[in-house]
Amino acid sequence: EVAFEATFAGTMVYRTSKLHTLGNWWETLIRKTWLPALVIAIILVALGAKLQHDNPEALTMAQAFKARRSMQK
Repeated sequence: EVAFEATFAGTMVYRTSKLHTLGNWWETLIRKTWLPALVIAIILVALGAKLQHDNPEALTMAQAFKARRSMQK
């Protein structure tokens, strides 16, 4: 969640800083950021699904990453 929010916020700031609109900012925001946000969401969902599939006993992402690290050693 943190990675998604940070990336989404960074993308929004980057995309909207190039165009200064006074009235229709919400529509411009969505139009400029929907594709990067969708791509990031798909990547993060795929990563979460892979972690859950590989470590079904893990209840949190931290536990899944820890289990994955211990399997690599």
